[in-house]
Amino acid sequence: MDETERLAGMEIRQGLKNMAKDLLAHIGAPGFLLGLYRVRRKPLLFIFTYHRVFASIEKKEYMGTPVDIFEEQMIFIKNNFKTVPMTEGLELIRGGNAKGLYAAINFDDGYMDNYLYAFPVLKIYDIPATIFLTTDFIGTRHAFWWDEVFNSVSSGRISREEAADIANRGLVSKKEEEIRAFIEGLKEKSPGALAMEPTQMLGWPQIQKMNKHNISFGGHTKTHKNLCLLNDSEIMNELAGSKKIIEEKTGSGVKEFSYPFGRFDERVRSLVIKAGYECARTSRKGINGKDTDRYSLVSIGTGSITKPGHLEMRIASILLKGNKKTN
Repeated sequence: MDETERLAGMEIRQGLKNMAKDLLAHIGAPGFLLGLYRVRRKPLLFIFTYHRVFASIEKKEYMGTPVDIFEEQMIFIKNNFKTVPMTEGLELIRGGNAKGLYAAINFDDGYMDNYLYAFPVLKIYDIPATIFLTTDFIGTRHAFWWDEVFNSVSSGRISREEAADIANRGLVSKKEEEIRAFIEGLKEKSPGALAMEPTQMLGWPQIQKMNKHNISFGGHTKTHKNLCLLNDSEIMNELAGSKKIIEEKTGSGVKEFSYPFGRFDERVRSLVIKAGYECARTSRKGINGKDTDRYSLVSIGTGSITKPGHLEMRIASILLKGNKKTN
């Protein structure tokens, strides 16, 4: 099978998946499954992860959700879960008296659109959230390399999002110079592509304002490097440095950590504990129960969901597949 046939097959399979999601959402399958889990005795914590929220579908951003779809998702979550900060949710599912389904909202990286578009929605529905900050870029305009890849790939048989996802998954374990060389190669193949404008990141004034309104902040390192590729000293600098400045600027303790790219190993995990974090979230799919390791928390990624009902189907898919890491 050549590359054209492979991409065409991916496009057909994705189209069929979307049709199935639409049908199951229409008949209320996700709500039925959640109802079954709600009556079970053991509590569960669902962590929903976001990166960006943007103004409209016409102005699409990589790994982003349109604000109208984001609001719809927050309504769904508010109606079907007890929304809590992540650390509070962990304590509840480990306690002896809690029951039901809890939801924690997370954002990674610290884009300014979290403040412009997500924060107003969260305030309206009184939903707490945690934003994991890449602290060296706070208050700056910055171009993350994965956004540069998205900006440089062209759409063909598959969407730009899918093409960027495929490329970025392969780059996560590469060194900086290899990533830069790949991106330059992409640019050479797409000479008509516009140069990417750096993205505005959150500043301390926005962070401090949100911190007073039910939004907490966690560590996501200083520079968003794959920690598994660094030595112990470099890792501790990334972990402790980001934690220290967030605590100084907000006056609040930082308990939560999100692994960049979701990548970690036992060495990285042990250094996260040493740095003083009380829990850490991965990018592994799943639902957290009382026995889930606090430093290997699983989550439900929202990806680039731009259609009503598809978050519900993502939840239903995980419930149906089960989660071997929880009880």
